[in-house]
Amino acid sequence: MGSIVRFLSLQWGRFATRTGLRALPAMPAAAAVLVIGVMAPLLAQIERRPPALTTSLAQERLERFLQGSDVWPAGDVVVPRPELAWRAMPRAATYKLRLLTQGDRVVAGAVTPALAFRLDADLAPGEYRVTVTGVDAGGDDVETREGSFTVVEATPRGEVTTPRPAFHWRPAPDAAAYRVRVLRADGSVVLERTETEPRALVRPPAAVRPGEYRLVVEALGRGGDVVATRTAEFRVASRGEAALGNLASEMRIILDRGEAALVLGGHYAAHGTIADVVAALESHVHARGAQATPLALRVLRRCGVR
Repeated sequence: MGSIVRFLSLQWGRFATRTGLRALPAMPAAAAVLVIGVMAPLLAQIERRPPALTTSLAQERLERFLQGSDVWPAGDVVVPRPELAWRAMPRAATYKLRLLTQGDRVVAGAVTPALAFRLDADLAPGEYRVTVTGVDAGGDDVETREGSFTVVEATPRGEVTTPRPAFHWRPAPDAAAYRVRVLRADGSVVLERTETEPRALVRPPAAVRPGEYRLVVEALGRGGDVVATRTAEFRVASRGEAALGNLASEMRIILDRGEAALVLGGHYAAHGTIADVVAALESHVHARGAQATPLALRVLRRCGVR
């Protein structure tokens, strides 16, 4: 019971600080006894039920999400020079890396003792395959792992379960700004805004209804002319709002905006929806700034967003 009282006091303090409210007048003793008498059984019942989802559980799920693939990035990537990374292999002293197109044309290769490799040239849109072979101290191959990813013009693509997805696009050379529009299937506009940064956090101001959508990003030159266009088509699944509602009821605790986004990221990671993981963690980074969880930044880099 004491922890509940302390919790409510803490939340009231945060609310008062954010809203600028002054302290309320003291509650009459009789009213206080009445309120406590009515609320005590309910609070005791809630206190016996620990929250089903916590920030620590979200972090565990995100760690498992990172470890779910041997080679990163995976899925759709908008960064033109993604960092290639892989998990350590037992007995490997160095690693032989090859990046190939789906037609098996070698795009890049390296031998390195590190667990990551940064490309020195932009990749054209398309599908790519990565092979990493561990080599022991004697020069013998010990293990080979493979992964694949697709460099795209914009994301999300395909089905997403969050009703407020984050939009990303491939930067255009010499672009001074980007005009971002999200259109329904009938051509009506859901979102329209202009950004000067290609990695700005762009999301709908409110949840969008389930259905088909098209993202159109026009790169604008200094004179305002369109120098490049990026597009992506996606579908917001009807189960997205239900998933968020179920998650909110599971949490049973009040989290600030940044922590709530991190918990959502862990929830989506458990279901393997990469686009939704990215959208949730972008919100966490945007809300927390320099205090963002390093794990969130690591996931975003591995997913080819930052």
